[in-house]
Amino acid sequence: MLRQDGLEIRNGIIRLHSFVVTPSGFMDLSVYQSLGGRIFGYGDLTVNSQGERETKLVLVHATFTVADTMRDIMGKPIVRVEGHT
Repeated sequence: MLRQDGLEIRNGIIRLHSFVVTPSGFMDLSVYQSLGGRIFGYGDLTVNSQGERETKLVLVHATFTVADTMRDIMGKPIVRVEGHT
């Protein structure tokens, strides 16, 4: 789930594992798209974050559009104002 303040990743069926990658912890995003993926418009995204954590998002529709949106949001640092929620 992509939010304005970071990327929340949930995975698992029996045991749910959830973590958040903040813009300050975001390092790299790579896109892999096979020939079939190019024809049907899907691919895999790999998100690398600090602490050598690698998360693969598979079969993402409109892969490059999603990757551009993620780079826009995750590439900007968060500025917090004290006393403002």
